[in-house]
Order: sequence, then structure tokens, then C-alpha cells
Amino acid sequence: MHFYAVAAECDGDARCVAHNNMPNIVHVDRVEALTAQACQPFLQRRNVRGVLMGGGSPCQGNSSLNMSRKGLEDPRSRQPLELRRLRDEFLALPEMADRELVTFLENVGSMPRDVQASYTEWLGGEPILIDAATCGWVQRRRLYWLVSAKRSIAPDLAPPSCWDWVPQEGGVPTLAYVGYKPLPNKCFFHQGFGPMLDPKAVVKAGGAGAMHPFTREFFHLADRTSSSSAAAVARFFEDDRRFPPSAYEERSLLWKDSQWRLPLPTERAQMMGVPPGSFEVVPGDAQLKRQRQNSLLGNGFHLFSVLAVLCFLPQVLEAKMLQSFTPLEERLLHHRLTNTVWEPGRLQHFPSLVTTDKVIQELPGLFPQCVLAPGMLEDVRRRLAHCDLAMLQGYMAWCKLQGLPVDDLGPQPLSRADRARVYSGLTGQRYAADSSKGLDHLLAPGLGKEGHMAASAGLPSPFQPVDWPERDVMFVIDAICTWRQFFPAYARRLRQILKAVAVALNPLEEALVLWRSESAHKVAASKRPGFIAAMTIILHWPDLTQGQNLVSGYSLLWVRLNLLASSAPSLPRMWSPLTIGWSMQGRLWTT
Repeated sequence: MHFYAVAAECDGDARCVAHNNMPNIVHVDRVEALTAQACQPFLQRRNVRGVLMGGGSPCQGNSSLNMSRKGLEDPRSRQPLELRRLRDEFLALPEMADRELVTFLENVGSMPRDVQASYTEWLGGEPILIDAATCGWVQRRRLYWLVSAKRSIAPDLAPPSCWDWVPQEGGVPTLAYVGYKPLPNKCFFHQGFGPMLDPKAVVKAGGAGAMHPFTREFFHLADRTSSSSAAAVARFFEDDRRFPPSAYEERSLLWKDSQWRLPLPTERAQMMGVPPGSFEVVPGDAQLKRQRQNSLLGNGFHLFSVLAVLCFLPQVLEAKMLQSFTPLEERLLHHRLTNTVWEPGRLQHFPSLVTTDKVIQELPGLFPQCVLAPGMLEDVRRRLAHCDLAMLQGYMAWCKLQGLPVDDLGPQPLSRADRARVYSGLTGQRYAADSSKGLDHLLAPGLGKEGHMAASAGLPSPFQPVDWPERDVMFVIDAICTWRQFFPAYARRLRQILKAVAVALNPLEEALVLWRSESAHKVAASKRPGFIAAMTIILHWPDLTQGQNLVSGYSLLWVRLNLLASSAPSLPRMWSPLTIGWSMQGRLWTT
């Protein structure tokens, strides 16, 4: 699946982290600046399946950890109203008539009941509760809303593998992880420290004994010390009150003998399901960087919980899921195609490929001696729009992924030395080193037997196989190694597309017949100059004159050379004429 993402984020550190990990996300500073109308041109250009919008609104106004929380009176707690506004704006767009719209919201599970009721009304669906503690490491009780036009997430939907609904006496439906291994299965802690808890035992106990929820790091007031143990309060003051007092209980710390410390940002990231290196780009000195990283994680998501919620998407959309049994060879093919130019859908969304509009725009310039009617070109545009031109540009995309230039994809000349270098790795050196066809000396002559052996020991073998110098040959080899026994079917598909392009260009071919010279009609009557010109554009071929030459004929330059035949004893001393026909493109024509 391909995703196009827009992120509304006012925190500069969070934007920096997101851009470093997912550079293609488009960022806006605030959600209030985002409108559905701004996305309308994109929806007109892209054939997307639907729109999934939402996120985690600020929870400081709702969290029970905040002794002075104000609920809906806190402007931050009213952020989900923007989600409702965006939903209504998107539904009003004509481009969304046949597309799905799904809204998603995450917020703290300890929110006041009136706030929960308001969020449910604004989103049009009921929430569920997930506590990350059931995954074995850290607590994080969160409410999740996932609502489509048809329904919202509810206990009557089948849960993902290793998750299950927990029976509740009223209240919010609860989804819990019930697998055997914790998520993640292992975490790596630095300097020999480790937690006192056993994550497998926490999973088995349904989350009991997990660590304190990860929160933002800042100087905390001492207003919650009464609810924590004396040892935790002592550690709270010893650590400069960076986190709530309850975060300093034994089970929430890492220990090495009698030494203790709080989890580092990389360790917190692992327990939250986030790659530990994701936050390395956060700026600041060591202490400030750690504080910012901890705060980002405290404001972030528990990714395993989010993934569990998103697994309900097919059921929320009431999509029909067909059980498929894919043969092993086909599954292996899908694995080999991943991250290549042949990955399904890759070329259709690959940047800078030649489009139908570009072909139509450049075609008249390839026939400067012909006048092409706009109506005929519009007919060709309509026909070509049904051809999969992207599939024909795999070589250009392949070169681009290899970091090679793609402006000119013409043939590559091979020298004798190039061929000798390739053949030496396959069948041994064919020619002597003093021949222009052979390889140069690797070692200077005259070293003697022992000197030659000592010097050659540090050199790579000249007979190691090397890549063929021509890029298009390597592209074909790569395609054969990737597709293997499925390569004939892939080639057959390409031939079908080529035939479709040729048929689509029939109006152009008929128009060019009227401009053909008599000589071109005699020599190249079966050639298709329109198809040749179109493929010249699509394949980035450097010779742009081929189509016009097939219409008007190739211009020839006749050169008369007079050679002195003094080496022939039987002939008198005289000038012998030799006539050579030479094309204007520099190719030998006749002798």
C-alpha cells in the first residue's frame, strides 16, 4: 500500500524527528491551518482508496496526573473539534463521493466522563480502551476511536491475532494483548542495568506489575508525593524531580545491584515499539537532548496498541476479505520484487516518468517538417491514456534507483579493453598484454619469480567476474534474476503494452502518410515513424530525428576519395576512385 501523509505538528523537535524518519511527509504547523480544500487538487490527481485522518490530541487537560486539569475548559482538550471540522469538509468534497473516510483519535484513558462523551459525539462512534501494560513492559491506558461512514470499532468485531476482548461490567470495551511473548519480545538495556519485572509474567498477569507510564520530563511539583512510597519520594528529590514521584517506584526503575536509574530514551523507545535510533536528530546538549527525547516519547504513541486498532480497518470499512492461498513460488517472487522497480504499484507512482501529456507535448517537435492537427493529437492523447506507459519505463526507473544519469539512455560503446576485461573473468585472458585487444600489465616486467609472487599477492585477481559494462544488459540480467521462471509472463505483458501503444498511435501514423516522400515510401513503407518517435520520448533515446527521417528519408552525403594505388605493381601509377555513401548521422550507409 502507498500512503501520502500530511502532519499537523507545532513542536519543532517532533517535526525534525518525523522529517528525518519519513522525509516525504508534508508538514503544517497547526491543524487549524489544514483544510480539505487544500487536499482537493491532490484527490483529483491521485486515485486513492480513501482518507484516514486523526492522531493524538494533547492530553494534559484530561489526564488524572494533572491535579489542576480543566477538561473541556482547557483549549487543548477541544482539539478533536478540528477533527470533526475536517471530516465534514472532506465529506463535502465531490471527489470523496466514492472514497472512504475514516477518523481516528487517541487520548488518555483517565479523561473525565463528560470529555469522553463529547469526543464520542464529535466523532460519531464509541471508543475502546487499551492498556499497553498487557504487552508486558509499561502502562499506557488510552482510549481509541476508529470510525468510518458505516460503523465504529466495537467488541463484535474479530480482534487481531494474539489480542482479545476483556469482559467488562459496563464501561468502555477493553482490548488486551493475550499472546505468550511480550511485545517487544526483548529490550536491550545499557551498562548492565535491567528492570526488576519479568515481562512474560506481566503479560500472564494481564498487565499487573508493569512500569509507570512514560511522561514528559520537566521539573515536577511535590503535590503527589503522598501517594508514593517513602523510597520513591526520596529518589524523586534525588533525581531533581524530573518525573512524577510514582515513576520512581522500584518496578519502574532499572537496577544493577543496588544502583538504580530511570530508563534512557533509547530504552523507553524500545518498550513503546519505536526504533531506538529514531530520536537521534533531536538537537541540544546531552542533558537537553535527553529531556526532549523523553518528552517526545511521553507525548507519543504505544505503537503496538495503534497497530492493533488499525487492524480493525477492513472490518470497520466492511470490506470483504478473501482468504487467499498463494503458492510458495509466487510468495518468493513477491519477496524478490519488494524494493525493486518491479514492485507492484512502484512504477505507477515513480517520480519523473514520462506521461501521456509529455508524449503529446513533444511529438510535434519530432516532426518539424509535418503539420499535425490538434484534433488528431487530442485523439491520440485519449487513446494513450489507456496504455500503461509507466511499465515501459522500468529501465529509466532502475537507472535512477542505481544513482545513474537518466537524461540520455542511448547505447553505450564498448571498447576492446572493455570486452577483454569482461572475457577475462569468464574464460581467461584471450590476448597478450602487448596487444591492443588485451589487458594492461598489472605488474612491471623484470621483477623476477619471487618478486612477482610477492607483488601479486597483494593484488586482486584480474580474472574475477565483473559486471557487464552496458547498463541495459545489466538491467535485463537483474530482471531475469528477479522474475526467474515468471520472466516470460512479465515479457509477454510488456509486449501487450507495446502493441496497445502502437494501436493508440494509429491516427498519427495515418496523418504522417500524407507527408511521406516517395523515396521513404519505397524504402520504409512498413516502418511506423509515429511509434518510433513516441518510443524515442518514452525511452529517453538520444536520436530525435528517426521519426522525421522515416517520413522524409535519410539525407546522404556522398564522398569521393582518391587513393594512390602505388602498392599495386601490376597497375600503373594513377588515382583510383573509391566512392563511399555516408549518412548524416555518421553511420556507414553503402560502399
